[in-house]
Amino acid sequence: MTISSTVAAKRKAKRFIFKKTTKLVQKPLPNIFDSLPLVVWSVSTTSKEGPQFSQTCEQVLGYSADDFRRDKGLFRRRVHPDDLTEVQRGFEQLLQGFSVECHYRFFHSNGSTIWIYDRTTPVFNKSGEIVRLDGFLIDISRQKQEELKLISLLRTDQVTGLPNNQVFREDLKRLLMTSVSHSDTKIAVLLMKLPRYTQVNDALGHKKGERLLQKAAETLRKKIPIHRLYRLQEDEFGTIVMNVDCTEFEQRVFRLQEQFEQPFKLKDYPVYFPLHIGMAVFPDDTAKSETLMQLAEIAMHETERTNEKFQRYRLGMKEHLQEKLKFEADLRKAVRENAFLLYYQPQINTLTGEWVGIEALVRWMHPEKGLVPPKDFIPLAEETGLIIPIGKWVLQTACKQNKAWQEAGLPAIPVSVNLSMKQFIQDDLVQTVVQALSDSGLEPNYLNLEITESMTVNVEFSLEKIRKLKELNVCINLDDFGIGYSSFSYLQHFPLDKIKIDQFFVRNLKQQSNGEAILQTMITMAHKMNLTVLAEGVETVEQMEFLKQNECFEIQGYLISPPVPAEELTVQLKATGNIGNNYQ
Repeated sequence: MTISSTVAAKRKAKRFIFKKTTKLVQKPLPNIFDSLPLVVWSVSTTSKEGPQFSQTCEQVLGYSADDFRRDKGLFRRRVHPDDLTEVQRGFEQLLQGFSVECHYRFFHSNGSTIWIYDRTTPVFNKSGEIVRLDGFLIDISRQKQEELKLISLLRTDQVTGLPNNQVFREDLKRLLMTSVSHSDTKIAVLLMKLPRYTQVNDALGHKKGERLLQKAAETLRKKIPIHRLYRLQEDEFGTIVMNVDCTEFEQRVFRLQEQFEQPFKLKDYPVYFPLHIGMAVFPDDTAKSETLMQLAEIAMHETERTNEKFQRYRLGMKEHLQEKLKFEADLRKAVRENAFLLYYQPQINTLTGEWVGIEALVRWMHPEKGLVPPKDFIPLAEETGLIIPIGKWVLQTACKQNKAWQEAGLPAIPVSVNLSMKQFIQDDLVQTVVQALSDSGLEPNYLNLEITESMTVNVEFSLEKIRKLKELNVCINLDDFGIGYSSFSYLQHFPLDKIKIDQFFVRNLKQQSNGEAILQTMITMAHKMNLTVLAEGVETVEQMEFLKQNECFEIQGYLISPPVPAEELTVQLKATGNIGNNYQ
């Protein structure tokens, strides 16, 4: 056999194999398409023949290829009416020579509605004319359901189940657009804030805080049932009221707030959630949705400034909010520059005349306003979190000052420092106290840390934190007792050293018919728990004598001395032999 004949034989064999393989490949192609979970379709643009579908159309769409061939309008009729415009727009783009992708709903023969992904491409002849449209359809119902679930999650608050801020803005914008042509339509936006939520959440923990938030949402739903309720922020709800009669609706708002004057119960522990509401009205205040929300928020912030629980927006409120923002900026600068002072107020034993303690009280030296008292900036510091660095500075400064008094040969007396809720829940609180004592050289038994009743609500967490602090040998006092709705049964769990009766009860000793009885009960219960009692806010000899008669011998207040700078207190300390003796 020659070489040329061998090559010819190989070429013949290759041609034979190619022909056989081609027949094998070409024959099953329709079967491959028919086995896939998609519908392949084609329609001629140059003939009157109906669309051609692969056999899988019955599996996917519920109708056979023959059904569509017999009834050329069947497919269009089964497209959801709300999606027909989108489908028609896509068809017009195809005739212009563009490939098109679209999603639409289709009524399946079994009565269900499925989502279809449609990808169609025009086919051209040599002259550039469109002769055919080829495409495929896929059932994407499962993916669409997951997508809709995700969208729902993104538009729904997961704690309360209420629509969120995004939905609120969309609904408001839509309602205002439809109301522009109706000059007599009034729409009110109400923003409702729970100003104590953060504090309660810190005290109870997130799970209990969320449960209380759910209770608040349930109450709001019941009281404003005809209006849609939204959760806008962590402690803020909103609603939109159509065709509002402002005078009548304000009365309803006051009734709603009365409901929030009642405590929410959580394991028999009452938690008070005051509700602050700001309102702005379309078109009286503005015709723009975003501005309407801003004005309602300004009105809501005004409730905090005026200590009123409801405000409707009026001119001038924006300036007050701008002042608050500037005040916050000034406070942040003060924190950076340590622009604070400590004033000190003595505490005495009325039996012996001896000093039993000194309370450190922070003041802010503002460059324009002068000396700013705590009530004017501590709430803002709590709100912004600036209370943490401020509280740390107070603790360090008070310890250093007390040590300096002792090194100067003055009487060794404990100094009391108030802890805020935000400080109390910090993981590094114990280390912060250790560092302050170490840096100052102050013995731990000369430091009293004052907590409030709200810090004891989460018993397990608070008890562990207090025990760790007690291990340092510092004293723990319960400050402002009587205003936090706590109970003696709860307080028995805690290793406290002293209870400080809030000045409210001392000042109302004679103003209230049962004022004396309340004070006597508080003192008696504290003694039964083997706790020392100190009364705050003592301003008259009459108040002091009543307290002495009821065995509350430790007092603090302007009767003894107002809070004074360290220099003035130094003078008083040097004269301790005289200052207390006048009140024995």
